[in-house]
Amino acid sequence: MAKWTQKEIDQAYNYNSFFGGLIGVSWDYVSGSSRSKGFLGTMIHFFAGVGLGGTATYGYLYSQGVYDDLYK
Repeated sequence: MAKWTQKEIDQAYNYNSFFGGLIGVSWDYVSGSSRSKGFLGTMIHFFAGVGLGGTATYGYLYSQGVYDDLYK
């Protein structure tokens, strides 16, 4: 079981969510298949990426055993 501080967990979520948002926006511009154009489309893809980044972070932290103490 890995020992993570609360600050490290928060930083992992914040950084990975932000980079997930950037990847979402980048994917939108690279693929060009967005039906929502302009600011709205950019925000939709950014926050979709934020959600995916946060979910991936949760999966990684769960696999490291960070949340084991919560379920005992």
